[in-house]
Amino acid sequence: MLDSEIKFSIIVPAYNASTTIVACIQSITSQTLSNIEVIVVDDCSTDNTLELVGNMSIDDCRVKKYKTVSNYGGPAGPRNFGIGKAGGRYIAFCDADDIWSPQKLEIQYFLMKKSQASLVCSQVKIFKDLKEVLDFEVFDPADVDFHNLTYAQLLKKDKIATSTCIIDTKYISKERLIFNEDKKYIAVEDYDLWLSLIENNRIKVISVRAVLCFYRQNGAGISSQKIAHSKKVIYMLNQHLKKRKVPFKGLMMLWIVANYILISLVERLKKDRF
Repeated sequence: MLDSEIKFSIIVPAYNASTTIVACIQSITSQTLSNIEVIVVDDCSTDNTLELVGNMSIDDCRVKKYKTVSNYGGPAGPRNFGIGKAGGRYIAFCDADDIWSPQKLEIQYFLMKKSQASLVCSQVKIFKDLKEVLDFEVFDPADVDFHNLTYAQLLKKDKIATSTCIIDTKYISKERLIFNEDKKYIAVEDYDLWLSLIENNRIKVISVRAVLCFYRQNGAGISSQKIAHSKKVIYMLNQHLKKRKVPFKGLMMLWIVANYILISLVERLKKDRF
């Protein structure tokens, strides 16, 4: 059985999320691992998001609400704020409109210990209506497979969805868990952080071969505009490589962009086909 003293801190940045925040938090508090805290950081919402979170915190003391002094305009600031408040050894993130499988933390914690990984992510499934994620697949953690993720693989494509992550702060300190709050990095601040952490294989990262998180596609998210997002990705990768004085940076960027476009086209063809 899991150690009773272990605590998981789940950070949820929220902005005008009144229509989704309750379902999101409920999916976290319904985890098969109960020794958690849910740190909701409201980024100066203009709707009743904070009120809804406050009501939930009355019923469940594991839910904690905070509000930023001013609006950051993206999730990086609220996430960094939440990291500073986190009391658990294991930190996870969940966007305010996403949903977790009840076994998410249990499976990831089991495989983290089994593989001695510092960061664990999982597969994610896109949904539009909450009815699509009412029936969760039940897993035996011992039967769930995983594979390693390398820095080279991440340069080709971001394979880590932030809402699927669980991080062991014994090996990745809070001081290293800093999302870039520059406005130019909005929607790619997480990708930038994963690359920085995994570079030169300084930490072990695994991806669980199971859908443990559900990403709500509503067309209103920051990443919904593909062309603009692709430009941000290319800008971030260029800055990332520039800092490291990589030889033949121009050729490497050309190779990365070509791979990025090819992978995106293949994924789009699969989506259109099925």
